[in-house]
Amino acid sequence: MHIVKIPKWFQSLFNSIEWRVKTDKKVIYLTFDDGPNIDSTEFIISSLEKYHAEATFFCLGYNILKYPDQFKKINKSKFSIGNHTFQHMNGWKTKTKIYLNDVKKCHEIYSSNLFRPPFGKINPFQIDELKKTHRIIMWDINSWDFDPSINKELIFKKMVKKIQNGSIVLFHDNKKSLENLRYLLPKVLSYFSEKGYKFEKL
Repeated sequence: MHIVKIPKWFQSLFNSIEWRVKTDKKVIYLTFDDGPNIDSTEFIISSLEKYHAEATFFCLGYNILKYPDQFKKINKSKFSIGNHTFQHMNGWKTKTKIYLNDVKKCHEIYSSNLFRPPFGKINPFQIDELKKTHRIIMWDINSWDFDPSINKELIFKKMVKKIQNGSIVLFHDNKKSLENLRYLLPKVLSYFSEKGYKFEKL
């Protein structure tokens, strides 16, 4: 079963990091992990621009170097850009010193005070160090776009029910997620735009 909404009890276990933005305004924060990418970045940007939507891209240092033209397009479009480590490290399986050095390596390529841990996996020691210099951004809505087994129509219906004011929505900027993204992203942008929501960056 694909759980779209991160339960509040789970969020409360890690209350020093951000899961959603507290606001009464009809605002949604779309986020895209793992880019830039030659297959998906331009599709995302063109989809966002069609609805005058802002968003936040959590980029891998490795991919910034690999796809500089795509990264320039993200940066030129004035979206927010966050650190996603240099090489997509799993914080639960990586010693804190090594993990922090990988974050630093990405920071040296592009400086940002926004950080999202790959896989959403980060331990308390890493949190304590990184929150001194970064806003650690998680998400309260998971699109599951990275999973080829999802029922796209069902996931969209769940997202419609669960997204609320200030929700941070997780999408991905990579080839693996592109097929699902092509379905989900335009529908989310269209549906919530019609409901009077704005899409802002973090």
